[in-house]
Amino acid sequence: MAINISARYKLFFKWTILVWLNAAVSFAIAMDRHQQPSDIVGMICGVFTFVGIYTALDYYLIKKQAIKLRKSLFIAVLLKALTQFYPMIEMLTGSISTLIIKDIVWDDIPFLSTYLTTLTDGILLSIIVYLFLLIISFITFIIRRFKQKNIQ
Repeated sequence: MAINISARYKLFFKWTILVWLNAAVSFAIAMDRHQQPSDIVGMICGVFTFVGIYTALDYYLIKKQAIKLRKSLFIAVLLKALTQFYPMIEMLTGSISTLIIKDIVWDDIPFLSTYLTTLTDGILLSIIVYLFLLIISFITFIIRRFKQKNIQ
């Protein structure tokens, strides 16, 4: 299944909005601590790294015609965005990410340390998205099984 250029731009735009929506609180919290231009660029590059990853994942799911999985991923990402109303998750993953990168001793290289901290935070938050995805898939499976039993 081929996907045209226009559809690729739409995917990129979709995931730019969704990833930045998910990054908003973490970004705001981090901006309080990292105000140097190199740190800001590091955070922006980190967020756009995940835009690329999620765009590629969505593109892959389109090619594999995994429509239900794409829908579940979209719902999981939206649910994760809603968790920002309870910012403890964002603060916890940000703190863990900062501790991990500081322990690796890359804290003294402004752009790199902020970029790596943003990537680590994004990985932890993506694990949360994956957990939401598993829960959604499990609920969908249970509903399908329930409907099949009622049909028989």
